[in-house]
Formats: sequence, C-alpha cells, structure tokens
Amino acid sequence: MSSDEKENFTSEDLIRLKQLPEFREMKMRAEAAEAKLRRIYNTPFWKFSKPLRKTYARVSQYLTSKNENNYVFKPDPRDGQPVIELVRSQVSIESNNANLNHESIAIVAHFSKSNLLSKSLTSYLSAILKNKYSVILVSACESENELVLDQEIKSQITILRKPNLGYDFGSWAVAIDKFPDILFAEKLLLTNDSLIGPLDDFSEVVKELENSKFDIAGITDNSQLQYHVQSYVLLFKQPALSNLNVQNLLKSVVHLELKNEVILKYELGLTRTAQLSGLFVGAIFPWNLIVQPGKNPSLAGWKRLMDLGFPFLKREAVRLGSFSEVNEMSKYISFKYPNNSWAVNEIKEVAK
Repeated sequence: MSSDEKENFTSEDLIRLKQLPEFREMKMRAEAAEAKLRRIYNTPFWKFSKPLRKTYARVSQYLTSKNENNYVFKPDPRDGQPVIELVRSQVSIESNNANLNHESIAIVAHFSKSNLLSKSLTSYLSAILKNKYSVILVSACESENELVLDQEIKSQITILRKPNLGYDFGSWAVAIDKFPDILFAEKLLLTNDSLIGPLDDFSEVVKELENSKFDIAGITDNSQLQYHVQSYVLLFKQPALSNLNVQNLLKSVVHLELKNEVILKYELGLTRTAQLSGLFVGAIFPWNLIVQPGKNPSLAGWKRLMDLGFPFLKREAVRLGSFSEVNEMSKYISFKYPNNSWAVNEIKEVAK
C-alpha cells in the first residue's frame, strides 16, 4: 500500500479498520503503554499528594525548592534575554473584557499581517467562550490598527498586542507576565491560530482534555526526535500550573529565529521538564492510533484525526501538502462538513 493510500480512509473504512486484529493489537499496545505510565503516577504518594499540591500550591512549591534531590529547571543564561523582558514596555491592552479571575482561562496566540481576523479564528474564539473559558488573545499582528472581529466576541475577551517575537510560547509568556494570577486558575488552555476550524462542535474535545488524567493534556503527541506532546492545543491543570519548573520554563522563553528551534527547545522541552517534575503528560489522540512511527500525527494523520472527532485541520498540513493532497482535503471537508464552505476557501488561501 502506498503512502497516499494509507491516508485515504473514509469514515466507513475506519469503522472496518477497528474490527481488524492488527488495529486491536495496536490499540492494546497503546493501552499497555498508558497503563505503565499510570502505574508510575498512581503510587500512594502521588494519589494522596495531588489534592494537597492543588490546595496548598505555594506550600508545595516551598517544600519542593527545599528538597535538593528534586529536578530544578534552570534556563541557560547563554540564551539571552527572555521575551517578556524584551517586549514588556511594548505590550499594550487593546481591550480588557475577560474575567481573569475565572477558574478556566484560555490564551490564544495570533499572528497575521492584516488586522482582519480569519473566519477560523473568530469561530475558534467563539467556541472557546461557549465552553466557559475566559479568553486572552495575544496578537503579534503587523498592522497597527485595531483588530477587526465580531463585536460580541470582542466584548467578552481581553486583547494584548505585542511585537512579533517569541512565536506562540513567547505570546503565552507575555500574557502570563501581564496577568500573573492566571497561574492560579484551575485550568489554562494554551492554543494558537494555526488551525482551520472548528468545523463541528468543539465541546467534546474540551471535555476529553478536561477529563483526561493528564496534568498537561494535548490533542496529539509525537514520537519524532523524542516523545512530546504537540503544542497547538495544550490544557494545563492546577498541578502543572503550580509547578515551579513549568512556570520558570514559560517565563524564560527567548526569541529564536527558526520555528524548528522553538519546537526543540520549548515543545519538546515542556514535555521533558514536566515529566522530570513528576507531572503526567499525554494526548487524547495518541500518535500510534493515528500514524506510523516517525510521522507527524497532526500533519500526516489529518484525516484520521478528523474521523476520530477532532474538528480542525492544521494550516501547516495544507502548506506542506501536494496539489493532490490539498485537493483531497477540500473534497473531504466539502463532503463531511457541507455547511462550512468558508473552510474550503481558507484552504485555498493557505495553499496559494
């Protein structure tokens, strides 16, 4: 079977695939791996200390800092000045309507040349709001004009404007630096504008993230280079938010010129730091149920992800796709989501 054929599963094909012994065996392997992780983190100490760390976060941090045997994240001074220090004086509040004392907060990183927000981003913001998250949009838009978006959405969110430094991690760091009490929320959703969608209800995905056993939950994980959770959607729960190592990593983000450098240092680095800190990290759609080893599930597995209930398409999958692959994406979305013709138009724009 060619690599193209592997990606051309319909919903009916996926149902049949699930009945195959090979699929059941693969699922059993994934469940066994997850069970192994659960055994590690389900020790009596972990189970009994988790609520204590949540309730007494500050006390737990103090005790942790006194135990020199614990892992301590230390930024490399050779990396230079953190983004938050470089841009702090240039960060402005364009609107401040979000309730930042809410138990669930989302920070959305945005970049564009135009001040007109895409249909995908406005729909995504609306979907996050409907799931009862207070939203901070951190925009590195090149236009100096105010962002143009639906007034009903704008009246409910906070908008920060910043220079285009630090990619997504830099934007998230800026919001945390501006509003440090965010770290005391029950849940913090970090995401960006790299997605086309939502093309369907986003609520089920949010519930899966919230109800997962992970302290940091993502949509997909990845086995490339080393195991890590991909950072286009990340849900941090209080044990992760109150962890000093995670906090220090987010605050120490520096500007790197190449996106691949950011992935290596911060996407992989976040998973590594969290795991070394005793946090449970994982994805609601494990890579080995989506793609073959060595492939990126958010790109090569776009169709299977959507078949499994993820109502988005990564823009990068469109940019990197061949003409035939992009055409397949458009046809797939037109067939599965006939009322979302705007998404097909966005695919065409990204593919130009």
